[in-house]
Order: sequence, then structure tokens, then C-alpha cells
Amino acid sequence: AGMDVARGLLGELRLACPNGYRYLFLKTIHALRWVVERRPHSLGPRPRLIFKADEDTYVCSATLNSQLAALPRSRYAYVGQFAEHTKLRIKPGERWEDLPHYHLFNRTFYPPYAQGALYGLSADLASSILEIASEPWRLFSRSPGELPINEDAAVGTLVHLWAKANTSFNYQPPTRQTLRARTPPFRPERLANSALGKVTFLDLKMRVYPSAEAHGGDHAGAGYLNESLARIENDEACSQVQRSF
Repeated sequence: AGMDVARGLLGELRLACPNGYRYLFLKTIHALRWVVERRPHSLGPRPRLIFKADEDTYVCSATLNSQLAALPRSRYAYVGQFAEHTKLRIKPGERWEDLPHYHLFNRTFYPPYAQGALYGLSADLASSILEIASEPWRLFSRSPGELPINEDAAVGTLVHLWAKANTSFNYQPPTRQTLRARTPPFRPERLANSALGKVTFLDLKMRVYPSAEAHGGDHAGAGYLNESLARIENDEACSQVQRSF
């Protein structure tokens, strides 16, 4: 309980919500609200893009900056690597079970969403989803047990609900025939249609290294950045950027 507090030389932000993976979605929307509504003016102008990264993601900053420089400047931008046909898992005890999402939004498929290792929202889009997170969904005042578990998919759901005037995104997942056709996993025109063209989906090319450590030794679920390899790539990218100037 209490207000969000920012302190420390490293920009530590203490949020008014419980800690732990179960509360990741709640922490994410609290952090977005702090950046959009409560960030002190002394920290400089309002950021154009707001990124969220998992704590076991190592961001190659030089590579990310070069990609962002090449992206178009768009309003209501949603940046990341997108999952497009993910079914909710609602059996109790199932890995990635997200029954609260089903109860809250009444959907058995997630809409297209940027995967949680690293994704970004433009400031105007973040502000827009925070408005509907407050009303009518009242996400800040709900008990933690009522909130979705998979944070990245829940943020994507808010994006689509806002784009659909807060009614229903009516996302139709691909058929088995469509999946067998091996169509590219990222199709901007399809995603734009699913959000009425109000949101600009920007594909972020990320190099992902197998990392069992990111999933507690689970090799089948691995796929996050391996820090030692990522550091090498980041150093090389930084060196190339320095040589270009």
C-alpha cells in the first residue's frame, strides 16, 4: 500500500504493489503509470517510447538504439516480437495457466501481443491503456488474485481493447490450414486489422540465445538472452557504432 516512490542514484522505483512473479502485470501497469503520470519533470522531457524488459533479459543497447532509429515515428506504437495465435491455458496447475485472464476478459485466445522479454509502448499508447485499466476495468483496485498472470499478454489485451473502443477485440486465431501454410509469424496488416488500424505494430528484431537458466533449468522453455553471449554482441555493436563516427 502507499504511493509509488522513486529513490536512489540508480533510479530505483518502489511500487505500491506486492512483489513476486504473480504480480508482474500489476507491477507493470503501476510502473507505466509512474512514467506517464508521476515522473518528475526534473528527469527531462517525457519519453517517446517506454520499454519493459524482464530482469533476465540483457539488452544490447547499441543494437536496440540502431533499430529504433530505423523505425518510423508513429503515434500509438507497439514495439516488440509478436505472438499471434496463443491459446489461454486455463487448467489449474498447468504451466502458464492464466484462468484470471479468462474470467476477466472472457476470451480463450490472447490477441496478438508483444512477448515479455522486451517490448515497448509509445507514451500516447501507454497513457491510453492506463485510462481503460482504471475505468472501466478497475485493474488498480482489484485484488491480486483477480488479475491476469501473463503480463505481456494482458498488456496486449489492453492495447486491443482500447483500439476496439473498449468493447471486444473479436480476434480470430488462424485456422489449422493457415498454420500449415507456414505464413510469416509477423504480419503487420493482420495485426493492424485486429486493432482497427489505430495501433502501429513495429517488429523488433531481437537475437535470442537458448538459456535454460532463464527458466530455472527448464531446457524446453528456454529462449531468453544468455548474458555472457549478449555482452559480447553488445560490445561488438558498440565498437561498430564508435567506428562509424
